[in-house]
Amino acid sequence: MLLSCFLALAYIVVSQAGASQAATINDIVKDVHLSGVSGSTKLGIGTMMQVDFAIDGTGKNIREGDTFTIQAPAELNTFAATGTKLEFDMTAPDGAVAVKCSAPAPQPGAIITCTFTDYANTHQNITGTGWAKMSAAAKTNAAAVTFTIDGKPVSVPLPGDGTGIGDTNLGKTTKHNKGGTVDSDDASLINWSINVIESGISVSTITVEDIFQDDNGGYTLANEPSMSVWANGDDFPLGESTSVSNGDAINGGVFTVTKKADGTGFTATWPKGTGNAVYSISYNTKIKNPAMVGKSATFKNNASVNGVVLNGKAVITADGGGSTEDNTTTTPTPAVTTTPTPTVTTTTPTPVVTTTPTPVVTTTTPSTPTTTATTTPTPAVTTTPTPTVTTTTPTPVVTTTPTPVVTTTTPSTPTTTAT
Repeated sequence: MLLSCFLALAYIVVSQAGASQAATINDIVKDVHLSGVSGSTKLGIGTMMQVDFAIDGTGKNIREGDTFTIQAPAELNTFAATGTKLEFDMTAPDGAVAVKCSAPAPQPGAIITCTFTDYANTHQNITGTGWAKMSAAAKTNAAAVTFTIDGKPVSVPLPGDGTGIGDTNLGKTTKHNKGGTVDSDDASLINWSINVIESGISVSTITVEDIFQDDNGGYTLANEPSMSVWANGDDFPLGESTSVSNGDAINGGVFTVTKKADGTGFTATWPKGTGNAVYSISYNTKIKNPAMVGKSATFKNNASVNGVVLNGKAVITADGGGSTEDNTTTTPTPAVTTTPTPTVTTTTPTPVVTTTPTPVVTTTTPSTPTTTATTTPTPAVTTTPTPTVTTTTPTPVVTTTPTPVVTTTTPSTPTTTAT
């Protein structure tokens, strides 16, 4: 019985250990694409971009420790603002971390491994989105690069002008564009730039209007917008440029900046030149909500150049980020918990515990009543058995046993002597 119980328990323990081993979840990563660079930008080694992806765990039994992987192509580096490791989380609506991702960085062709936390034990059908910063690492004339998703090759178009990755013309652009980055010294500031291509302007006055968005609490203008000018657009952005401030002369006119009184935007105007200059307006904004400083969040900023809308955004997290949907079904947890509990409790402990203690309890119980009965009639019982036990029991046994032995031995000796 004990052996069968032990074997049953051993089987359960082994089964549970096998079930809890982490697994690779295949076919969960969807919609991988690269972004963060305008469609007119010529990519060069070092150009920053980001990989965006979605996950769909519908119908999959995902548990804590399970993983999925995204391997970067050889042409792209993983990126880390500090240290040698890319790390980011995918956060659930309630603030819990659902997935933790990491990869060595900077490293071309690095594997990003994403691991589900204990959040997966109480949620199923997990879906969400994530992203990670990357930079161009090697030249290529191809318009697409190959990511490896859970061991399978996936072709992903490069952002930019579609001519691949070149040498040194980082960020060269042929169309107006806008973008933002978190300040490296002050995480509460976002550095924005609006690049205007003179050859793309057909009117005599260039007008840039920037109206700030209020997502994630919004932000306000933190300094006076200024402008850098590359007279020869081919030198942008690495060549020499000229700085222009509000009220300075330019192209036979004046660079004028009119700020909104509430700090939520500005308008800049200046005369158009006759060449192929590139104008880059730069300014800083301060995040209004202190709780969002250093957190994973995206701040959008749209501007227009003579009516042409430019969409821009700045992401606070330097390395990456992501989120999951509010999936709260808890089917997997009860299933795993219920199965082992009854088996272990009912089969193993019940027979062993019931059999062993029963004899012990039975033996002990009679002893107790006997003692109790003896205690009650103490005077009568004590007087009678005392003499009987002392005199009768020990005396006859001790006396009778040795006497016959001695008597038998004694007669034998004389008989032998007479003969």
